[in-house]
Amino acid sequence: MIAIGCWSAHYRASLVGVRVLRRRLRRLLAKLRQEPYSLPISSEQQERLLLLQTELMTNCVKHASPKASKLSFRCWQIGSHWWLTLQDDGGYFDPWGLPSPIKNIDRFESGGYGIGLLHHLSFELKVRRHPQINGYLFNLQ
Repeated sequence: MIAIGCWSAHYRASLVGVRVLRRRLRRLLAKLRQEPYSLPISSEQQERLLLLQTELMTNCVKHASPKASKLSFRCWQIGSHWWLTLQDDGGYFDPWGLPSPIKNIDRFESGGYGIGLLHHLSFELKVRRHPQINGYLFNLQ
C-alpha cells in the first residue's frame, strides 16, 4: 500500500529536545484526530502515549551509552492503519529487559518510577521494540 501521510520531527538529544518533540507530537496527534485523517486515538490514550514518549526519550538522554546525539519520531498512515516510531542514535537500551520495580502499585521496592511506568504503559499501549532501528514501534489503532 502507499502511505497516505507521513510526518516526522527531529531534535538534538537533550532534555530540551525531549520537551520540544513532546510538543510537536502533541500538536501532530491533535491535528491527526481531525478530518480528513481521523486518527482513532482518545485523549486519554494520547496523554499516555505522550507520557511514554517523554519517559523513553528522557531515559535515552540520561542513560544511553554511547550517548545519543539525535531524537526523532515518525508517524505515518498506510490505508486506515496508523504507526508511530520513536528513535534515537544512542546505545541500545531495552527497558523491558529490566525487572519492573513495581511489586505493589502502592509501593516501589527500588529505583524510581520510570521503569515501572514504562512497563505499565507499554503493555497498555502495545508498544514493542522496533527490530530494525534503535527505537520503539507503536500501533495507533
